[in-house]
Amino acid sequence: MSSKKPYCVAPWTSLYVDPKGVVLPCCVWQDKGQHVGRAKGFGNLNSQSLQQIYTSKEATRVKKLMLENKEIPECSHCIGQESKTASHSYREYINSKFSDVIQDYEKEDFKLSLWDVRISNFCNFKCRGCTHLLSSAWYEDALTLESTFGQGVIRSSEKALITLDDKDNFFKDLEPHFNYVEEVYFAGGEPLIMPEHYEIINKLIEKNKKVKLRYNTNLSILDRKNKPLEEYWEFFDLVDIGVSIDGVNGIGEYIRKGFDHNKVIKNIRRLQSFIKKERENGKESCIKYTVTISILNIFHLFDFVDFFIENKFLNNYSILQPNTLYWPDELNMQLLPQEATKEFKEKLNSFKFERIPDKHARMMTQQFFNEAYEHLKNKSSSSVDLQGFYERTKRLDEIRNEKFLEVYKDSALLKYVKQYWDN
Repeated sequence: MSSKKPYCVAPWTSLYVDPKGVVLPCCVWQDKGQHVGRAKGFGNLNSQSLQQIYTSKEATRVKKLMLENKEIPECSHCIGQESKTASHSYREYINSKFSDVIQDYEKEDFKLSLWDVRISNFCNFKCRGCTHLLSSAWYEDALTLESTFGQGVIRSSEKALITLDDKDNFFKDLEPHFNYVEEVYFAGGEPLIMPEHYEIINKLIEKNKKVKLRYNTNLSILDRKNKPLEEYWEFFDLVDIGVSIDGVNGIGEYIRKGFDHNKVIKNIRRLQSFIKKERENGKESCIKYTVTISILNIFHLFDFVDFFIENKFLNNYSILQPNTLYWPDELNMQLLPQEATKEFKEKLNSFKFERIPDKHARMMTQQFFNEAYEHLKNKSSSSVDLQGFYERTKRLDEIRNEKFLEVYKDSALLKYVKQYWDN
């Protein structure tokens, strides 16, 4: 038996599947200059089995390079992270958790222990930074837009719901890997409204697989047919819930169309109670508030975090997690002038982090703001400018009957962009 260990074990142990059936070894797989997830995949579930995909020509090529311990372009996301001080990559995470699943990497094909299952784009939100490819709710707006603003071509023949052609066959194909699964990540779309999410967790419960669950959810619902989600989650050893939230009150509702401030805040309080109980029972479950930071909320972040501090949402089991937006280009905060960067830094310097009692949460919140600042000060070299931001925002306002100027009337952002509405 060979003891040879590859550069990354994901091509043997990890499954990422997108709504169009494309299979990648992980969710950050990318090619040079491409957005995450747009690199060539190992295959497609709509025309191939998992066995065919993980033994395909492309999968074999990647595995060979991994066994030779060679860095490849598709790993550029992790390579970039690892070059930063104290930054941990997804590659390092996967290797630390799943490197012992395969006994002989030179002979064994695959044993899927980490599942990243995005079976459809079914979603009840249409966030400004999203696309019809990731949200079925976006479809009508995408059709109505005169320009797609970089979202990709959408044809009237396409359907709103993008999903696998044969889900029954996929689940049949996945069945043997219930023997190996240790962690499942649900994203979408919105996983908590997807029937397939419940099909998987019910089967895990039936098979007594107390695996780690991870989520990226808008937290708009916490019940399934009158059954609280907590009743599903309490079975598992660990539940790591990433709540996608980009703001509160009017700005939060403007950025994430479908977001109901009062409803989601109520669900956060309920989730906090559940996680606290889990921790008291010895589990390491947690909440990560994942904030996509864009031009629309860069100055709102201070009010947003103030709200979280006042409501005691930041503690030893719930932290902020930044997701800096690069695309669509028109919403990249790097479009803002140098004066905006200076103003943000001044606000950051005067922000009172000591109001966060928990040391770890306080450190993570400081990191959260620092990452936003570092991205903001590195000005975009894109051909898109603030005129592009205005055109995209105005067009979506017309479609959605919304008013940017009204929502942002008290925001520091307004001084940098209002001129485009005035002209």
